[in-house]
Amino acid sequence: MLTEPELFFEEHRDNLVYLVEIQHIPEIFSVLRSEVDRNRRLGKFLILGSALQDLIHQSSESLAGRIAPLDLTPFLFPEVESNTKTNEFWLRGRFPDNLLAAGDEDSFDWREDFIGTLLESTKPGGGFNSLSS
Repeated sequence: MLTEPELFFEEHRDNLVYLVEIQHIPEIFSVLRSEVDRNRRLGKFLILGSALQDLIHQSSESLAGRIAPLDLTPFLFPEVESNTKTNEFWLRGRFPDNLLAAGDEDSFDWREDFIGTLLESTKPGGGFNSLSS
């Protein structure tokens, strides 16, 4: 998909296409704009990850009127209260992988990984590219 996004979008024109962390591939925004203009069906793409800020920046030039951001929150207590103890909810947090971890050790490992990744991605020059180098 990354080497030939136009071909990928053409082959999946009738499907919902999930795009994750596309802010790391800025050249895809112009291709995305062309595909949205070609087929104005609502809900064609679901863009996940931390791309929202970059999409809004791009939208002033190329995606204006073509995106509709939707903020999704982590679990709210009423959504999980029948399966989760209050103390567990507050200790583990509201992210699904953490809250639904098999045990305290798995939950702790998830939090440690989450915090490490978050800190790495926010330092200058950080992000997924620096993690793999």
